[in-house]
Amino acid sequence: MRDWIFTFGFDHIHPETGRRLANHYLVIRAEDSETARAEMVRRFGTKWAFQYPSREMAGVDKWHLTELK
Repeated sequence: MRDWIFTFGFDHIHPETGRRLANHYLVIRAEDSETARAEMVRRFGTKWAFQYPSREMAGVDKWHLTELK
């Protein structure tokens, strides 16, 4: 199991709250990339930006992204 980081674009909106998701990221813990992606699609459909194998590669600190809980 490992953490996979998913980011959102400027125009992405949370499907339940209507909140803007720009500058946010979500962590999904899964065994592999495909399982993590399937869970992300289950939660948000295709309304997200990119998948990364680490917070560093996603630019979490560099871009001051906020984790979506």
